[in-house]
Amino acid sequence: MAKKDTKDNTKKFWWLGHLILAVAAAFVTVLLLFWALKGITRHGKTLEVPDFSNMTISEANKLARKSHLRLKITDSVYIPQLHAGQVLKQTPSAGSKVKKNRNILITINSLVPMMVKAPDVVGYSLRQAESNLTAANQELLGNVVWDAISEVSVYIRDNSTLTGAFVKDETVKRGPGFADLYIDKGCTWTVGGDSELSLRPYDYLREIQ
Repeated sequence: MAKKDTKDNTKKFWWLGHLILAVAAAFVTVLLLFWALKGITRHGKTLEVPDFSNMTISEANKLARKSHLRLKITDSVYIPQLHAGQVLKQTPSAGSKVKKNRNILITINSLVPMMVKAPDVVGYSLRQAESNLTAANQELLGNVVWDAISEVSVYIRDNSTLTGAFVKDETVKRGPGFADLYIDKGCTWTVGGDSELSLRPYDYLREIQ
């Protein structure tokens, strides 16, 4: 009878031992998978986005590679006062926390000057043809410089925007020069600095439109 009890107990401990080993193996497998996944996804590990503003594209790319990030140019504008290719804006912003190899979207100053559509001057007088600039559904950035011998008329139409200033060059002290600005409904002018425009009789302005 004692031998039978010993045999049953041995069998019972054998199954119990195998069960413990199976549970331990499953636990170790889950643990290894967890660490492997953590390594692949870099769970919990983030990088701080550096400030790319005012850098050239070359400088920004070097910093991005050093920071394990990628740059993607999504837009460009043209501001004559700034260097070609200069970074103007970035998303996410500097100081944000992101994962490795994240794309950083940037807006740069255009590498080439902005091109605008030539105005239709058929039927205009020579003076009007020389002075007429029309923006239709465009975004204009930069200053308009005029002096006492300039004849400048700028028309902002069809949801166009102008960002900049009208700057008078005082090199020539006297002359018949003028600078006019016409803004249609739905268009905007964001004044970028001290500006000076001509003040001329309303009837005269109406005649040249």
